[in-house]
Amino acid sequence: MNTKKRQQLKKNFIGRIFGADKICIENGKVQSTKKGVVVSSISLSECIVFAVYENGIFGGKLTIDENGRKVQIKFLKSDTDDKFLDILNTIIANNIEAYVGSSYDFFNLYALTEYPRDSRLDLLSNFCGYVANAYNKQSELWKKYISSETFKKAQLLISNHPIDPGALRSKYEAIFPLVSE
Repeated sequence: MNTKKRQQLKKNFIGRIFGADKICIENGKVQSTKKGVVVSSISLSECIVFAVYENGIFGGKLTIDENGRKVQIKFLKSDTDDKFLDILNTIIANNIEAYVGSSYDFFNLYALTEYPRDSRLDLLSNFCGYVANAYNKQSELWKKYISSETFKKAQLLISNHPIDPGALRSKYEAIFPLVSE
């Protein structure tokens, strides 16, 4: 990304008093700076939930889920440009696509290519459940940022949540019928 035209958020008066004056995206991180010095940083490499911006009485609030830990950046100027959030969510969408892709591959391997064993049902349930919950909470953002190919993979995972061992085994047996001797 061109650093001369990088997107940034600015803090309002209260925010500048209590901390950073600017928020920018650089090197895969959301960085808060005060007079050009980085005072805090949030890595985007593990973010698989879209960021959300909300306006409030004391200014805007950006919420980023960093690997299960919700980080809130408060006291942002209310006239915030949507480009920052769009760039941020595009980066997060790449992470979500990678997560859905690996979950889909795992599901295909352990539920459809191999016989769905009891020992793997909890893992399959975790993958399908996480994707289903993430989609249900932010479906509009998924439709906006996630590719149609990844969306189809996510739909397969969502359709198998909650995991039904009998149905999975029936699908497997339909694909690979048992040969009687």
